[in-house]
Amino acid sequence: MASKKKKSTVRPRHSGKAKGSGPGKAKLFSKAHIELQGRGFLQENLLIIFLLLIPLLGLLSYSNTFHVSFIFDDLIQITSNSAIRSFGGLLDDWDLSRIVGYFTFALNYRTHELNVTGYHIFNLAVHLINALLVFWLVSLTLNAPFFQKVRNDGAVSRLTVSTIALFSSLLFVAHPIQTQAVTYTVQRFTSLATLFFLLSLVLYAKWRLAAGKPEGHSLFGYRFTINLEVKKALLYVAALISVLLAMLTKQIAFTLPVVIALWEFSFCGGPVKRRVVNLLPFALTLPVIPLVLSVSNESLTSAA
Repeated sequence: MASKKKKSTVRPRHSGKAKGSGPGKAKLFSKAHIELQGRGFLQENLLIIFLLLIPLLGLLSYSNTFHVSFIFDDLIQITSNSAIRSFGGLLDDWDLSRIVGYFTFALNYRTHELNVTGYHIFNLAVHLINALLVFWLVSLTLNAPFFQKVRNDGAVSRLTVSTIALFSSLLFVAHPIQTQAVTYTVQRFTSLATLFFLLSLVLYAKWRLAAGKPEGHSLFGYRFTINLEVKKALLYVAALISVLLAMLTKQIAFTLPVVIALWEFSFCGGPVKRRVVNLLPFALTLPVIPLVLSVSNESLTSAA
């Protein structure tokens, strides 16, 4: 009887490794891992990136203005103005209604005399700070009680708020209408008054939105262990001081207490009586500009 031959089963050889392994899969995994890490980095540092974009665009927009010569009123208010060459005649010779602005010109002169570059650097720095304050103010406004319902519904995320604030700031920092306030040296009065104008609004909004929040809430990106009531008092006083500095820089700040009241009644809530009491100290600053103008005119008349 013929012997049966055993059937040999030949298994096919695989040219590669087992399914799911190999250098292609490892590369794909590592690439996805890197992408996730990149997204995490962007999410964690998005605010920093936004805040860097604003001054970067401002620097690019005005990078060719540092050597613009003094013109028109610059010749009267700066080059021919003996008052800015010494701090000794601060109260006697200067226009008290714009004393803060003249003080900054005196600082420029004390540092580098009539080197025009230093004046332009100061002007641009003020403009860039203003743009950052616009970012802050828009962010705070979009977090005010008026927008509480929208935020609770999830329609407006933190990214959306930051994006709106970013484009508002970029428009502010690069808009051609700002050219005169930045490059025309003596128009520092306008940009500096705007700085204190915006700062007072930001500080008031920060104070207003701090109500009811726990101790240790972050301020300027840092965490403080001071008592909540102390922090709120400091913000409120700082807002008032900023209002006074704006009024002593240029008369356009006369409307500032009214703008603060409009912000309060447009975006915040609460009992009307309490809100009016909160705004009363700001309303009491309204006579500052008329009084200072009166004193300045009397001084100029007597000097003549």
